[in-house]
Amino acid sequence: MDKIKFKRFLSIFTSLCIVGAVPILSHKFDFADKGFQQVTEANRSELLGISDKNEYFLGAASQFSVFLHDDFSAHGSDCEGRLAAGGNANMGDPVSYSVGAKLEEGTKVAQIVVGGDTLKSFQPDGKRFVVGSEGTISDEIKHFADDGQCEIYVGKLIDFDKEFELLRERSKYLTELEPNANLGIDKYYEKGWTITGNDDNLNIVDLTEDQAKIFNDGYIQMDVYIPEGSYLVINVPGDDIQLPLTNMRLYNDKGELIQDKGEDMPVLYNLMDATKFKYTGSIQGSTLAPDADGSGDEGGHVAGATIAKSFDGGIQFGYSSFNPKMLSATEETTTTTSTTTTTTTTPTTTSTTSTTTTTTTTTTTTTTTTTMTTTTTTTTTMTTTTTTTTTTTTTTTTTTTTTTIITNQVVTAASKTSTTTSVTTSKAPVTTTTSKNNSPKTGDSSGYGAIAALTIAVGVFAVSLKRRDK
Repeated sequence: MDKIKFKRFLSIFTSLCIVGAVPILSHKFDFADKGFQQVTEANRSELLGISDKNEYFLGAASQFSVFLHDDFSAHGSDCEGRLAAGGNANMGDPVSYSVGAKLEEGTKVAQIVVGGDTLKSFQPDGKRFVVGSEGTISDEIKHFADDGQCEIYVGKLIDFDKEFELLRERSKYLTELEPNANLGIDKYYEKGWTITGNDDNLNIVDLTEDQAKIFNDGYIQMDVYIPEGSYLVINVPGDDIQLPLTNMRLYNDKGELIQDKGEDMPVLYNLMDATKFKYTGSIQGSTLAPDADGSGDEGGHVAGATIAKSFDGGIQFGYSSFNPKMLSATEETTTTTSTTTTTTTTPTTTSTTSTTTTTTTTTTTTTTTTTMTTTTTTTTTMTTTTTTTTTTTTTTTTTTTTTTIITNQVVTAASKTSTTTSVTTSKAPVTTTTSKNNSPKTGDSSGYGAIAALTIAVGVFAVSLKRRDK
């Protein structure tokens, strides 16, 4: 293969590579190709379950039974409500974990939300999963998604860092409020507690050091008397909390029994200083521990929400969430003002007085002038393309007629072309030189160079003979 053909091959090969690479580089990943969908503004509210998380005291956490900043690891059991973990989910057990069994059938919310990239060992049938980015997703979940039996959404549904900033602020706020409820302990049975509050919205108890010791000692019988529709917050001090097995009964402020154990108790255990906690058995009420790693042994049931840094354990989570829109211990005060009017009738002589009142009205007119300046910018782009083709042909003979044509082309920005042609004709014995450009269309220049040299030699010899004859 000569040089010209090799150059042609390289040129064609490079062009094909460029044409083939452009669609590959510009191709946009389509999640639908893998059975995935993206989290978008259009589906965000439906997946989260609320349109405005800011209307709830605990933000997005108010919609979940388990809400964690980091990882969730389960060892058996299940979660009957919704689960969200800012890290990865179910790293601790290869057995399929059930989530959302007690949720309303046909719900459109995401039952499982993972901020990381690992999602495995969940029972996928009929579920909506959200994963932060595509990483390790179990084959079982993928197969169900491919068959249309579950849905996987990829993207950032919840900003877990931002939500936990809010949760820390809320936890601190609750510890700084003045206690307004009374905790009574049975003098014959220290684990028998009676809590009484009168606030229509928020009732607060701060555990003392001695009360905290009892709380951490395995079991509490708790009777709560608060107005119906209000909430109770129990602030628990300490960095390592053993949440007790509880037997809770809820009464209204009239002493009427509302609920005996069970889900959705309006009670929150606030563990602001905790770095770890453990469920020691079944408990009623929700737990707020934004900086604590939680655990719990299999066999117990949490009838309330768990909001923590992480969780690793085997306890069962119920379907409760803790979702008040407002918590405030400020009581409303109503002031009533009474006005007494006394009327006295006295016989009098009536006289008529005419009073003339002159009313002057002043009208002020304000004129507002608005000046609108519109600036129009026009950009003109001129492109000049110059193509130059040079072909020089020289013929050698004794007597020759040489015609020279010179063409000048001038391209202006207005796209006008003027052409000037000059023709010169002369008759004379002349000697000229023939040359050709070495281009892909003319072939090898070495052969043409030899022919040109021979032609020049013959021409010089002929001119010399003619001069001698003269």
